[in-house]
Amino acid sequence: MPVHRLPGGRGSSVFACAAEIDRWLAIPRDESASRPAAADGSLHRPFAFPFNIVIPLALVAIVAIVALVPISRDAPASSGATIRRLSLSDGDINGIDYRGQIRWTYHAATSRLLPGGARWTFIGEPDATGDQLVVASVDTPDDVGALFAFDGRGHLRWRTVLRDRLRFGSGEYGPPWVGGGGDLLSFQTQGRRRFAWTVHHITWWPSLVLVLDPQGRILDRFVNAGWIGRLLLSRDGRLLLASGVSNSARAPMVAVLDIAHPSGASPEEDGSPYACVTCPAGRPARYLVFTPSPLSRTIGLQPVAPILAHPDNRVEVRVQEGASPAVETIYEFSPGFDLLRASRSDIYWNLRGRPEGKAVLSHTIRDRREEEQQSVRVWDARHGWTLQHPIEPPATGAAKKAQ
Repeated sequence: MPVHRLPGGRGSSVFACAAEIDRWLAIPRDESASRPAAADGSLHRPFAFPFNIVIPLALVAIVAIVALVPISRDAPASSGATIRRLSLSDGDINGIDYRGQIRWTYHAATSRLLPGGARWTFIGEPDATGDQLVVASVDTPDDVGALFAFDGRGHLRWRTVLRDRLRFGSGEYGPPWVGGGGDLLSFQTQGRRRFAWTVHHITWWPSLVLVLDPQGRILDRFVNAGWIGRLLLSRDGRLLLASGVSNSARAPMVAVLDIAHPSGASPEEDGSPYACVTCPAGRPARYLVFTPSPLSRTIGLQPVAPILAHPDNRVEVRVQEGASPAVETIYEFSPGFDLLRASRSDIYWNLRGRPEGKAVLSHTIRDRREEEQQSVRVWDARHGWTLQHPIEPPATGAAKKAQ
């Protein structure tokens, strides 16, 4: 090939003339190998392209170009879920990514949205295609509770609103049903995704635990004569625990539901104003009622939905009475819901010694036994109502303190 080197020796620049290259290309390949050296002494040899220099430069250029290309707001994140949490602003639901940036906004046809409880969202992990399932329980100013489901890019998949009408001994109760103060729980049963969603009547005491599939279809309903506020799945995944208040007992309660057959209603006396006439057939596996403490009965503390947990292979139920700081009684159950131990919190005993609790000092022998033993009323289909006493003695020394 007719390539010439500039003066300066080896390593200097080379050049070629277009006319010489045209003539060289016209020569057959076998003849080009026998051509003599050029007049300036340089050899006619193929030009060696400097790949050791060009390739690194090309890689640097590619990286620079990619860095300048804007990332689409719809592109899935490279690590973790694209959407990490949701927020509400006026009538909008915002999907926020792992960087804290709003990736999408859904405009609801309302002026304001309220979260349906302390736990009101579910953010699923991306599937094989990079898509997500995002679910939110929200209430509107029209006092309507709704469950919204979106994909990872903010497109609405479905919206569920409960429109059931239920008839009790005291009358009929219908929509609107709201989720405020309730709970939203995601769980798996037999390898299938399910959602448990609590709603209650906007004014009166009926409430429901609804079990839905990922398409928003309501599969099961459990109706309680009293508001339900918290949900918990047992460690083995076979039981769904729902805590709230029993209006007929005027006391905190926990319904233990079979995850395979959760539909039914709270056990009530026949003919009671709280007995449901049109509710689904069925009863909970167990229904626990926690008798208000003597102190509560004396100074009028109001019960709230118990806090549920399962530490150390036990089920812990924290029954709270009154506002902050709440008086607590901590009940510990076995996985089969045998009552193991019960203890009053320090706040209980501190309040017990104050002037407003002095009247408790004159309570009856029965009250004193309740104060020491903290028995629980339990219902199941085999035995009906029974009274369960702790198997183990209450905690000694430093009592458990309210959180």
